[in-house]
Amino acid sequence: MGRYTDPANDFGPLQLKLHRAIRRVVNSGLHHERRTCEQAIKNVEDKSADARGGIVKAIKRYIIYPGRATAYIVGRLQSSELRDKVQKALGARYDVRGFHHVVLKSGPVPLDVLEEQVDAWIASRR
Repeated sequence: MGRYTDPANDFGPLQLKLHRAIRRVVNSGLHHERRTCEQAIKNVEDKSADARGGIVKAIKRYIIYPGRATAYIVGRLQSSELRDKVQKALGARYDVRGFHHVVLKSGPVPLDVLEEQVDAWIASRR
């Protein structure tokens, strides 16, 4: 959007990407590599500036919900791809509010169902 004219402005988005990447590694380490809770906590502490309390809460969530961190990023990537698809298909008729409406009104659906609904919305807008 052209708002970040100074590289320092990218710090927030980059920090969030790092946060999510660390969480994905830790989540798979807990469940696939059988790392302990303390190993996971130390891993996050070593690689981030997060407070220990937040780290412990997150690790407990990942112990209970295997794949949560991975599911988050898969959903985020799919949403971005769908938005790009809509922008390309509709060009100047693209309306971000309309896109958000169709995605949010779908509720918690599988990603393939969401894509079908977005495709139907694109077809209705043409």
